[in-house]
Amino acid sequence: NQRKKKVVRSQNSNKIFPILLLPPLRCVALPIPHSVPPPGMVLIERTPCAGAAPFSPLQRSTPRASREASPPSDPILPYLRSIKKAIDEIRAHPECYHAALEQLKIYVTECIDKYGDDYQYSTDPRLLKIWILYGDAVSDFDKVYAHLEEKRMFLEDALLYESYALFLCAQGRALEADKVYGIGISSRKAEPLDHLKKMHINFLKQLESIVEESDEDAQPKPSKIQKREFTVVDPWSDSTMSNLLTKISGGLKKLTGYHKSNKIYSGKVPLTSSHNALKNKDVELGGRKYHIKGSPGTGAFAKLYKASVDGNTEEIVALKVQKPAFPWEFYMYRQLDTRISDIQRPSYGYAHEVHVFADVSVLVCNFLPYGTLLDAINSHLVVGQHMDEVLCIYYTIEMLHMLETLHSVGIIHGDFKPDNMLVCYPSEEITDDTFRSETRSGQNQGLCLIDWGRGIDVNLFPAGTEFLADCGTSGFSCIEMQEERSWTYQVDTFGLCVVAHMMLHGEEMSIAKVPGTGGSYMYQPKLSFKRYWNVALWKQLFTTLLNPGSNGNHVGDLRSLRRSFQEYMCSNYQLVVKLNQLLAKQKASLCSS
Repeated sequence: NQRKKKVVRSQNSNKIFPILLLPPLRCVALPIPHSVPPPGMVLIERTPCAGAAPFSPLQRSTPRASREASPPSDPILPYLRSIKKAIDEIRAHPECYHAALEQLKIYVTECIDKYGDDYQYSTDPRLLKIWILYGDAVSDFDKVYAHLEEKRMFLEDALLYESYALFLCAQGRALEADKVYGIGISSRKAEPLDHLKKMHINFLKQLESIVEESDEDAQPKPSKIQKREFTVVDPWSDSTMSNLLTKISGGLKKLTGYHKSNKIYSGKVPLTSSHNALKNKDVELGGRKYHIKGSPGTGAFAKLYKASVDGNTEEIVALKVQKPAFPWEFYMYRQLDTRISDIQRPSYGYAHEVHVFADVSVLVCNFLPYGTLLDAINSHLVVGQHMDEVLCIYYTIEMLHMLETLHSVGIIHGDFKPDNMLVCYPSEEITDDTFRSETRSGQNQGLCLIDWGRGIDVNLFPAGTEFLADCGTSGFSCIEMQEERSWTYQVDTFGLCVVAHMMLHGEEMSIAKVPGTGGSYMYQPKLSFKRYWNVALWKQLFTTLLNPGSNGNHVGDLRSLRRSFQEYMCSNYQLVVKLNQLLAKQKASLCSS
């Protein structure tokens, strides 16, 4: 081997594992009690192979529960016992490798078929280990990883990224393995994070030693894997954006809906005209005619128009006009298309296409008719009221779920505020099952997050990069920005706290720095909670998000907070009844205004 790489090749398999990682089976240090098999574990007669002990665990068939037996409270336990014994058999009797391996595959495959997506085990590390064995058994860890991504399972567990990286490394896909480590460390903050970082460092050192040992007589070549340095950048500076747009320019041209012209826009109606000048005018883009019906508003960086398409008054879109041209937002929308599952995707808005000219760009987006969350908050304030706590809880669950999903795939919104969230109304009545579900669907969607011009794709930066800049939006600068410290996802989680505070109190949040335990300090809102609210829930939300821990698992914190709010909504059916009534009343109020 020219690279002098120490490997072990199984005599019964074509797979190659680096000696450091040899036993993919090492992942199965399963905590299995050595007790009497549960009822329903069927025994069959099997002729033992030469040298095998007469009590070989391979004499046990695939674990199937009998019809008479009650289903065990832990139904994967029989599989765990059988898998462990099959692995022990492989180690103790190499001469029985083929038979034992086939039996192991049967156990693993059947367990995954039955319980692989079972919510009961969605955070159980034992099931993750079985998924890892399954990926090895079917020789397709890519498929396993993609499936777990789609189901949002084990994404904060370091073992998933470590095992997938080992699989890629064994296939000679070192750069992809490095990227997987980066996702686990930087985007997901997978736990235990220190262990994953250590494994990544070992991986980089191993690659460097391979490069140094290879072709000793040849000219030295630089390593393709560069040592990572922790950097701090301003994600919104002109220089950073210019560099990023240059970096993605080749990929932009290949994206569906991307249209670029090096000429200035030459339509009959100047796109930079005033709102009134464009009303009832037609704008032609890409062979389609957009009739401007009005303007829902103007942002800090762009003008927004409501338009019908090709004379069809039923097809309404939003046109976002920006000068100078700025295709970054379109890129962010396409990243959402790629990284967010179909069932969650409607919660983040859609961009149909973008037209980029030398002087201006026009983004064509979905239009939603019910206004923004800020409109909903104000609709209560104008009549001297605040939003009911049940509505506040509902929208807080929506926001927690949105950020949990976004941050788990390495995307930061960067401008998380109520006027960037469009209000939606469920197509059917909400039930307590809505709050028991781990996924959100279009039928139950309550908010749609839009305006991705300040969005940050974490994957475009080196692992460990942090950001140093102020968002510039009054009342929404996170604590780190206020204290001129670096930040990452806090820009969004702080925004969530401000929005929740606005819903509860009807005003933006002011924070106080108060003494904590052991000489430490913590941040909390200055305004106190009403005694008739669920004070414990709200305290937990603000304390957790305003004082992020050092464990790096903030996505897990978002999930835990969301589940606590959901459990509260499920604790009393009258809360769900009240929520449906409040949503119907709010919808009628906003539609008539």
